[in-house]
This record gives sequence, structure tokens and C-alpha cells, in this order.
Amino acid sequence: MERLRQCIESLPPKNAALLDFIISLASRIAAKSEINKMNARALATCLAPALIGVKDSVCSSSVEVNIVELMITQQPNLFRVCF
Repeated sequence: MERLRQCIESLPPKNAALLDFIISLASRIAAKSEINKMNARALATCLAPALIGVKDSVCSSSVEVNIVELMITQQPNLFRVCF
């Protein structure tokens, strides 16, 4: 997770702020998954192609989905040091 935090911190400030906003929103949506049926994994599956340059846009690899899912579930820990 430390390497992921370093990658986020290395982004230009506006890009990091946008990523934080998107992941924060996804985290809030996932927190209400009992109502909306969108858990962190489902959201990560949808967002991974847009957030991580996946060559095959039809099917994200599990690595990219796992990274985005980690960002969603660990959002407070990953972004607290950036801003």
C-alpha cells in the first residue's frame, strides 16, 4: 500500500485531487452497497478501465481491478497524506 501511496503522491496536484474525488465518491457509494448493490469490487470493475490505462477496454485485468478496489476500500489511508 505504501507504493500505491507514493504513486498517488507523485501525480500532479490537480490529477491527485481529481483521483481523490473520484475514489472518495466511489467509497461513499460502496458504503451503501446494501441499498445500491454496488460494492467496492463492482465499482472497481467499472472504474478500472478509465482510471488505469487498460489496453483491452472490454475486460480489465484483475490486477487493475484489485488496485482500484484497494484505493476505494483504503481511501482515507491513501489520500490523507496527499492534501
